[in-house]
Amino acid sequence: MTPLLKVERLNAYYGRAQILFDVSFEVGRGEVVALMGRNGAGKSTTMKAIMNMMPRKSGDIAFMGERIDAWPTHRIARAGLGYVPEDRRVFGDLTVMENLDTGRQPPRDGAPSWTPNKLFRVFPNLGEMRENVAGRA
Repeated sequence: MTPLLKVERLNAYYGRAQILFDVSFEVGRGEVVALMGRNGAGKSTTMKAIMNMMPRKSGDIAFMGERIDAWPTHRIARAGLGYVPEDRRVFGDLTVMENLDTGRQPPRDGAPSWTPNKLFRVFPNLGEMRENVAGRA
């Protein structure tokens, strides 16, 4: 079976300093995988390189069987692969609802469907602040 995400020999650099050295892994459909390590080990760099958010020297990346390593970041995100930074920033000048709208994607076959109401059932306090400006919520 084709893996959902396949990363092979990924090398990434910040300037002349090499940060990732031949990172390879696969994630299967329905599988949960954790990328763990101490601060500075390259976890965020790995995700940024996969999402094409930084220059990378070499590596092959396939998502749902299709090579994506040359795609721009927005195209990778539209295909359904995302990176959520650890700091969970929001747009402070937008309302809670407007922030949720910025991350909305069209429905995809086999992907879970989330609506604001489903989200507010899980996080009821957020639902009470839906029209609040996020920077002051």
